[in-house]
Formats: sequence, C-alpha cells, structure tokens
Amino acid sequence: MEGAIFHIYNHSVDEIDLFFEDEDYTYFLNKFKKNFNHKEIEIYAYCLMPNHFHFCIKQNLNKPIYEIFNRTCISYAHHFNSKYKRKGKLFASKLQHKKVKQDDYLIQLCKYIHYNPAKAGLVEKLKNWEYSNHLEYINQRNGVLLQ
Repeated sequence: MEGAIFHIYNHSVDEIDLFFEDEDYTYFLNKFKKNFNHKEIEIYAYCLMPNHFHFCIKQNLNKPIYEIFNRTCISYAHHFNSKYKRKGKLFASKLQHKKVKQDDYLIQLCKYIHYNPAKAGLVEKLKNWEYSNHLEYINQRNGVLLQ
C-alpha cells in the first residue's frame, strides 16, 4: 500500500537469541540493506535486539513489504543455522506488522523502538546501542542503516 507506514517486527523461536555477536547484527543489517531500495521504502526507526527486531518504515511503492523482509530473514536464518550448527525455524512466526494510522502514534512508536535496549537493561544510554538508528537521530552517525 503506497504511502502507508508500518511497524514491522518479529521474535525468535522459543525466545532464543538471534544475535550473539557484533558480526551477527551487521550481517542482518547488511542483508537488509542489500534487499531494500530507497524508492521502495523509507526507514523511520529500527532496532535489533538480541531476540527480536523492530522497524518503522514507510512504503513508497505498492510492492509488498514482506518481500524485502522475507529475503533478509530467510538469508539470515540460513547463515545463523550454518554458523551455529543448528537446524529448524529461527523466527517464531511470519513477519508481524501493524499499520501506523496517526502521527502521534508514529512519534511514540519511534521512541518505543529506540528505547528498547535501555528498557531491556542492555545499555544505560541509548547512544551506546549500535544496532538502531538512534545515533542518526542524534547526529552522531551518518548513514543508512549501520555504516
């Protein structure tokens, strides 16, 4: 749906960690970056957490959003299972999404996504969590996704 804004998220199966080390986070983000096109979507907020992820994105074309994420998630699951010598599903369910219909909810959603690492006790200061675009919001990193 062109022009629509979505909260996209998913959790790992059985709440296992999706990311054990820095290379895991960067692999996921690099795969995502390779699969998306600025003409297709705009990223408002994102955060990768140890056992789940959140993205707030605007869909610029009618191409289904799940196609971009499915390619990324399938590729990451193959990489993860190979690297950690495991088999089976990595994600608990199909990609979850909610349509954002109000501007005030959009603002709250972006805050919620960025505050996830602090709320989970992973960092005291949000600027210390590299796997979100909070650093771009506060002008301490210049990039589209992780650079």
